[in-house]
Amino acid sequence: MEKLMGTPSRYGLEVPERCLQLIHALWGEAERAYVRGQEALGPLTTTFLLGMATPIITLPIERVERHRGKEDIAYLNERPLDEWVANEVDRVLVKGRLGQAAFFEEGQWRFAAIPYRGENLAMQFPNELREALSNDDALAAAANLPASQWSSCLRNALAHGGVLYLDRDGYHEHGQRAETLAFLSARYPKYSMEEYADCAPLHGKRDTSKPPEQLMVLSISERGLLCFLERWVGWLGQSGLAQRLAA
Repeated sequence: MEKLMGTPSRYGLEVPERCLQLIHALWGEAERAYVRGQEALGPLTTTFLLGMATPIITLPIERVERHRGKEDIAYLNERPLDEWVANEVDRVLVKGRLGQAAFFEEGQWRFAAIPYRGENLAMQFPNELREALSNDDALAAAANLPASQWSSCLRNALAHGGVLYLDRDGYHEHGQRAETLAFLSARYPKYSMEEYADCAPLHGKRDTSKPPEQLMVLSISERGLLCFLERWVGWLGQSGLAQRLAA
């Protein structure tokens, strides 16, 4: 008889826990999986971790934090399921800084930003950005980031494919063993009153029809990402996102 998966009562809150359980159960298998002919580059743990990290990170952001103030028009909104949960997510992700969050661990996340000069990061990783990330200032910059900016950068990178593998020295080189993940995002100029005077709702919003003004990158090692996911899901549980399911 076919076994059916239990349907989550809160998809955006329970699926991250299930994904973490899959990491625990299948990590040993991932350590034994290699790209055929490229065994020297190491196992597919980075790929596996990234695949599991995407729903673990994005689902709570998309279904709880992103609908703040939009409850009446959001069609996949889990905020009404628990007001206490919504308030806790707002307190941490909207109003706090990354370094203040329970899921933050010192020395793991790095953040850097440079002006955009036409680079295509699918083809080259700017040395200026690599050097900025390798500096200890990048650790302090990440800790001081508004948590809302951190979650937005991370969510955008995962949702839009803005992820690069970096080697131990911070280079994005084909054929090198990946040890760090870089999550890329961009800051676009705002619509101007002069150009769009006839469309008031656009004013103050980002104009993605123009080139970005700034490139931003968050980076974390593979081992650091695994530790973060443990802390992130643990925070979700402590916040009541998982524990209140039985209430």
